[in-house]
Amino acid sequence: MELKEKAKKAYDTGDFKQAHNLYEQAIKLDKKNSYLRYEKGMCLLKLNEKEKALGELEIASQLQPNNPFRFSSKAYIKAQLGHIDSAIEDYKKAIELDPEDIIAMNNLGLLEERKGRPANAQANHKKVEELLKKNPSLSEIANQNPNVTKEESIPEPKKTYSSIIKSVFASKEGFKEFIAFLTNKKK
Repeated sequence: MELKEKAKKAYDTGDFKQAHNLYEQAIKLDKKNSYLRYEKGMCLLKLNEKEKALGELEIASQLQPNNPFRFSSKAYIKAQLGHIDSAIEDYKKAIELDPEDIIAMNNLGLLEERKGRPANAQANHKKVEELLKKNPSLSEIANQNPNVTKEESIPEPKKTYSSIIKSVFASKEGFKEFIAFLTNKKK
């Protein structure tokens, strides 16, 4: 059995350390193989070594710059690491390469929402809905994909004193909540 096949088998049985070691050996024999770099990155992700996983996916995307999945995979990990702006750029690149990638569009919408850009988020979600209406089989593909970002997997931005103050004065709801808090304090 070839190294790549052994690595895949180890990965499929949950032996991510063994799979990682086998992919590493395979890469020594074929350094320019984007697939091997991607798979090694996925092993590292499973081993909770996200920064190293991202490094492998960076190499994979450089080796295969026209593969949208390489960019959406990088974006997925970047979002988990809290590198939201960079993740957004990678999802945009994935969509540029594959304008029907509903998973990247969905995830991009969630990240835009997280960054406080609801109009951008809604535009992406609307595109997803339109594509699903045209091609309902895409929803089955999306449901099978492990890289669909769940809202809870994107880290909350850190709250700072200035961001809290800004939120009070940046929206009517925040200001109303602040006034309600002050008036309840006085009673």
